[in-house]
Amino acid sequence: MATGEFEAVLRAQVAEARHRLAAARADRDYAGIKSYGQRLRYLLDIAAEHQVELPGDDAPQDRAVPGPGGV
Repeated sequence: MATGEFEAVLRAQVAEARHRLAAARADRDYAGIKSYGQRLRYLLDIAAEHQVELPGDDAPQDRAVPGPGGV
């Protein structure tokens, strides 16, 4: 996979995870919050590891992503 394609796929996955996390929060779906929060954290870690800048990188909702075992 080319670098540009990798970054595009990663950005799309981050956007989807952010969307699903926001929906889970709106629905007070605690299992969804935990699941999508962990997914988002994982994707943000990958982006940081590969120095991929993401739109809204400093988004407040991302700082509130639960860590392992937390909601």
